[in-house]
Amino acid sequence: MPHHTAPVETVIGIDVSKANVTIYATKTHRIHTVANTDSAIRSCLQAIGRHDLAVIEPTGGYELTVSRVLAALDQPTHRADTLKVKAFMRSHGI
Repeated sequence: MPHHTAPVETVIGIDVSKANVTIYATKTHRIHTVANTDSAIRSCLQAIGRHDLAVIEPTGGYELTVSRVLAALDQPTHRADTLKVKAFMRSHGI
């Protein structure tokens, strides 16, 4: 049986550290850096608007705040395995 999904056209890429969250939105091609707090992340994501998918990297638990906010906003999210992402990049000569 074929599996049908909507195409992913717009993505939010999220890099997480202990103090900050950096968000790249493909709709606007802008980078936003905010504090790694519920209120700062929520305000930024609401200003950016909904995307088809948000991709975050697992960073030893620092991503839990942004994961919680994304879930509360009902934003489809993928936690990308950094080792697999790096292997994929290497396979493409990047």
